[in-house]
Amino acid sequence: MYLQDPVFRKGVKLIFNLLDLFPRIKTLTLECDDIGAEGANCLSHSLENNSTLTVLNLPRNTMRDYAACGIAIALSTNSTLAVLNLECNEIGGFGLWMISKALETNCTLTTLILNNNNFGDSGLDSISKALETNCTLTTLILNNNNFGDSGL
Repeated sequence: MYLQDPVFRKGVKLIFNLLDLFPRIKTLTLECDDIGAEGANCLSHSLENNSTLTVLNLPRNTMRDYAACGIAIALSTNSTLAVLNLECNEIGGFGLWMISKALETNCTLTTLILNNNNFGDSGLDSISKALETNCTLTTLILNNNNFGDSGL
């Protein structure tokens, strides 16, 4: 399922609730929909129970740290999601820290795309620590995140 027009928050909540009713959906893309924190919370609840979605693309949705926390909670319990794209979502260091904590226990995610966010050097320690214990993540994209020399 691919949706690129502005669905906005009420529509996004409906879509995430429909994931439970249509278990054959394996890939969901919501691009440029401004789902925000409320939509991410709905997604989090949906992913906790979903056992079929393997690819979730959420680029350019203005999610920021709070929404990233909701997704991190879902990552810590979801056992089917393999690809997660959160590029261009203004996620900062705290959001990356939460996602990193979830990666420490997640054993299904193989690809995580976080390019063009805003976490700078502050989140790199946490993602490095998560990679020490996570044995399934094979692709991690972090370019264009305002890294300084200390983060390299």
